[in-house]
Amino acid sequence: MDQSQLIVHENMYIHVQNKNTGKVRTVVGPTRFVRSPADVLLTCDPQPFHFLTKHQYAVILNPMCDTTGENRMGDRAVRTGPAAFPLHHLEMLETGAVQDVHVLGEDEALIVRNRTCSAGSDGLYRVGPGPLRWVPSEEEEIVDTVDARVLTEHEGLYVQNSLTGEVRLERGPQRFILDANEELVEKAFSPPVCSALGLSRNHSSALAHVVHLREREVMCIIDEQTQKETFLVGPKSHTFGFNETPKVFDLSAGKPKKLNQLVISSISLGPDFFSDIIAIRTKDNASLRVHVAFNWMFAVNESEISKVCRLNDFIGVAAQNLTSRIRDVASRYTFEDFSVNTVNLLKRTIFKLHTVPIYGREGLHEMNGTINRENGFLVYDIDVKALEPSNPHIQQELNMSIKSNIRILCKKSREAAEIAMERDKVAQQTELQQLEATLTELKGKNREIEVLGAARTDRDVRKVQATTKAKCFKLVKDAERTAEMNRAAGVAQTLMEAEDMSRHVIELDRLAKMGDVAVDVTATEYKMEHFMLG
Repeated sequence: MDQSQLIVHENMYIHVQNKNTGKVRTVVGPTRFVRSPADVLLTCDPQPFHFLTKHQYAVILNPMCDTTGENRMGDRAVRTGPAAFPLHHLEMLETGAVQDVHVLGEDEALIVRNRTCSAGSDGLYRVGPGPLRWVPSEEEEIVDTVDARVLTEHEGLYVQNSLTGEVRLERGPQRFILDANEELVEKAFSPPVCSALGLSRNHSSALAHVVHLREREVMCIIDEQTQKETFLVGPKSHTFGFNETPKVFDLSAGKPKKLNQLVISSISLGPDFFSDIIAIRTKDNASLRVHVAFNWMFAVNESEISKVCRLNDFIGVAAQNLTSRIRDVASRYTFEDFSVNTVNLLKRTIFKLHTVPIYGREGLHEMNGTINRENGFLVYDIDVKALEPSNPHIQQELNMSIKSNIRILCKKSREAAEIAMERDKVAQQTELQQLEATLTELKGKNREIEVLGAARTDRDVRKVQATTKAKCFKLVKDAERTAEMNRAAGVAQTLMEAEDMSRHVIELDRLAKMGDVAVDVTATEYKMEHFMLG
């Protein structure tokens, strides 16, 4: 502090206070500072300037007024780049350093407060989303940065207005960003609803829960503010509003049926089935356990869907009703009669013909069964899986008896099968012998046919050969006869011209006999006599 001179380089500065006036001035380089007796250096060494690029800004607290030279305590000033500046006495940077310009993307936004807002208003508003570059003004300060939430179809968020307390559901698909006076609020279902929906017991989330109903499934949605009920029928997806909750049903389950064993939020319209074990007593006091299955459906149309959700435990009600009826039927028959024709007895006694609607079909349809008109629950088929004594000892003896009967029946069936096999074997051998005899007979006939055919063929060949030889012989004879006739004609001509006719007549006679040539002897003799007379 006792230096009389101090070199302040370029882009450097020092703070100097006058002891007489108390004022503090900023000395900026490049300069040589000569300290007077009244000057006090508030900085031991020169301090560097603060530099801002075009992508930076600085918020200066307690800025100095350029006209008065006094600090505006509690105020703020914003400087943007590119720039270089010193900090005057009592000035400081907010956050202690220069800050980058806020570059907001499409999924980003800023929550900003206006420091000069009127009383009764929090002055909050949102800047963004982008794309944009943003630098706060002197009256603005950043409260928070919020990111967008991408909501797909059937997704939703519970958003609460912090000023009014109102909660709304933002549904997808969309890109959602909270506004300045909004915040996400979590919704919690009751433990029974969580169990019915398959959620953890203390489930709580700002992300709305979605249910997907399969075909012919029904759900009752209750608005907790107005207590209004809305009925949904699948296939359908539903996103719960903040004040919505499903109606829960506590069903009986197990064999035999016990109360409050199953918690569900959706009901199938069927067809479906449930099974039960019922203890009965027959007319001859035989105590039995009947393992039975019931096929059921809801006989309602589109306008009667609300009936499906009227009874909390529709399975338990139906099971109690059917149990009492089956016990009543069993008490009228002996064990033997009841066990022989159980299903037919139950159907004939319990079931009646009803004219009912069927969901998804037009008009009314006739069906046999028993129906609860209050909710349309129709049981239309019964199947007895087993019938056993209630006493374990009797059951064991009955099992042994049944096993013995089964063994006897199996033995008889095996013996009958063996006898049938022997009969089939004998029948097959007889049939085989008959087939072999038929085959031998057919072979003999085929041989006979072959021999006769060969004989006929040989005869025909010989006949053809004989005919051919005869034709050839005839042709030869005809040729010889023709040659002889030609020769005879020549001889006759010669005789007519010869003097010794007697010798030639003899020759002609011989030729006529040899060649069967018809020679006109009369004409010849006439010629010979005429020749001799002449």
